[in-house]
Amino acid sequence: MINTNPKNIYLNLNTDNISIPGKKVDKCSPCVRNCCLDENDICIGCFRSMQEIMQWANLGEEQKKQILNKVELRKKQIK
Repeated sequence: MINTNPKNIYLNLNTDNISIPGKKVDKCSPCVRNCCLDENDICIGCFRSMQEIMQWANLGEEQKKQILNKVELRKKQIK
């Protein structure tokens, strides 16, 4: 589904994994199935960039941890 609103672009992403605290990073995605990009192309659901979302499945555990650290910083900037 795509919204024509230029500030928000809704994505229809097939993500079978959701983040579960305490689980290994390489088996979990931070996706919360609220896929909508803001004006900076950051998802308002998981706080990842479009590039980070698209690359997630092919990244190593350390790269995923780095993205999750960025996600936490983005969350704090919003609040």
